Amino acid sequence: MELNIWKHLRNIFKEGFTTKDNSDKSHGYGLSIVKELVENSIDAKSTIIRIELIDSGVKEIKVTDDGVGMDKDELSKMEQLFYTSKVKGCGVGVALSKEIIRLHNGELSYNSVVGEYTEAVIKLPILEM
Repeated sequence: MELNIWKHLRNIFKEGFTTKDNSDKSHGYGLSIVKELVENSIDAKSTIIRIELIDSGVKEIKVTDDGVGMDKDELSKMEQLFYTSKVKGCGVGVALSKEIIRLHNGELSYNSVVGEYTEAVIKLPILEM
C-alpha cells in the first residue's frame, strides 16, 4: 500500500498540533513548514530528499537532503529574522517555522555539513492520535 505522505502529515498537524492554550488556530501551518523544508532542499541543489516520520510523524519528522550543506556560521545566522542566503528569499521562513513549532510545544533544529547534507528535525510532543 502506497502512503500519501502529504495526507498523512496533514492529519498529524490537524489532529495533533495544538498551541499551549489547546486551540488549533495554526494547525495548517505544520504542513506548510514541511513543504518549505522540501523546497529549501530543492533550492540547495539536492538530488535526494528524504522525509522520515518517527512514530508515524507524531514524535519527530526529519527532512534530509544531499544538497550543498551549510557551515556553522550560516547555521547560526539562519534563525535570525530576515536573514537569507537565497537570491529571492525574504528571510522569514526559518524564524517563523521555528516559532510556530515552539508554540506547539515542539522544536526545530538543523544539522549540516558543507558539501554533504542538511537535516532539519521537527520534534513534537508525543500525541494521542
